[in-house]
Amino acid sequence: RSEFGKPVLELSYLLKKIVQEDKPLDWEKFVKMQTVQPLKVVASGLKSEKAVVFDMEKESFKTLDELTNCMHASMLLPGIAGPVMNIGESDNGKKKEQTIGNYVKGQTGEPLADALVYEPMPWRSAVAEGATHVLVLRTIPDGVDVTGKPSFFQKLLMRRFFR
Repeated sequence: RSEFGKPVLELSYLLKKIVQEDKPLDWEKFVKMQTVQPLKVVASGLKSEKAVVFDMEKESFKTLDELTNCMHASMLLPGIAGPVMNIGESDNGKKKEQTIGNYVKGQTGEPLADALVYEPMPWRSAVAEGATHVLVLRTIPDGVDVTGKPSFFQKLLMRRFFR
């Protein structure tokens, strides 16, 4: 059990156990399809305070494990789904490393969380990445304030994970 307790939602089970072991993604077919229809994974950079886009072309991921790490960052609701994902350079300054944890020593990287933090509907990132058509499926009608003031619970989560 970690210092902050167990996450409510265990993303590593879905992304490591299911996607990589039980029902593995056909990596060769996936790589081939990247030339036809590339996958772009969007997360929120907590230092840069903007959306961060990962794809194979920029070498954000070269293996299934790296792809699932990017997906982990994109799905991560801090305080609910565990610690943030850090993607950055290690002490030697050469290799990009992906690590899970709130406080990673020896790494100067970008802590990442769910894309909804800075871009709830990532159509701007899609257009910036060259998309000619974007389909957005909304679950909340126009005029509904989805931001609101942070609740007591949200303030506790922020204090707990982002001191």
